[in-house]
Amino acid sequence: GFERSGLTGRGRSAVVVEFGQYVLEDDVRAYTAGFGLPPLNLVQTVLDGPLDALAPGAEATLDVETIAGMAPGIERLTLITAPVRTEGEFLTYALMVYAGALDARITGGRLPDAVSSSWGFACEPELQPVEFVDAMEAIFQTAAVAGVTVVAAAGDQGSSECTSRQ
Repeated sequence: GFERSGLTGRGRSAVVVEFGQYVLEDDVRAYTAGFGLPPLNLVQTVLDGPLDALAPGAEATLDVETIAGMAPGIERLTLITAPVRTEGEFLTYALMVYAGALDARITGGRLPDAVSSSWGFACEPELQPVEFVDAMEAIFQTAAVAGVTVVAAAGDQGSSECTSRQ
């Protein structure tokens, strides 16, 4: 297993990017205890509002618990979220949330080793407006130069997201 590989996440940190939801910490405690994992140092940050203004979310919880299971020695996991209800809010907050993932003031005094998001954006040719795409590209390039790995879901249809289904 992971324990024998030495790849436990020890000394590492990560950020989970979410929109419109947060994690119920009791659920995460039950998950880690149930699998005999150490307690997770989870810090949740809401950009532009209080945590209780959002709803707890299964997707956010699964993302956090997956990292806790794969990297049980992780030093800190920061969940960054924002109150997103419309596409316009998403376009605004996506930039803020991803930029926040590269802000050491939010992530515990240093840049994270990885940023994870289970939110897909859409087919690349359909992403609009171009200014949003350019701004996201600049954030991802900044992460790459800083040595921060960014991973994102392939979308609900995986690699065939952009392929019409017959």
